[in-house]
Amino acid sequence: AKKLPTMADVANAKTRELTDFESKGLKQLAAGKDAVVVDATTNQVRMVGAIRMAQACLKCHDGSRGDLLGAFSYDLVRDPAFRAKD
Repeated sequence: AKKLPTMADVANAKTRELTDFESKGLKQLAAGKDAVVVDATTNQVRMVGAIRMAQACLKCHDGSRGDLLGAFSYDLVRDPAFRAKD
């Protein structure tokens, strides 16, 4: 069984640059929204969702309940793609 990483492990984890849609959505999450749909078409939805601090988080993190800890980035693609009938 694998164990969850420690906070020290997370601090050294590899990261990547945010995409443009993630950067825009993150600003809205920081302003208080819990989920932001940044781009949506018939066959694809891109969105970001907030990870907010709960009471249990205060054991390891400084801050207040409800503070933004991080975010999930979603890229949902319809498979197979919807195609309108001619």
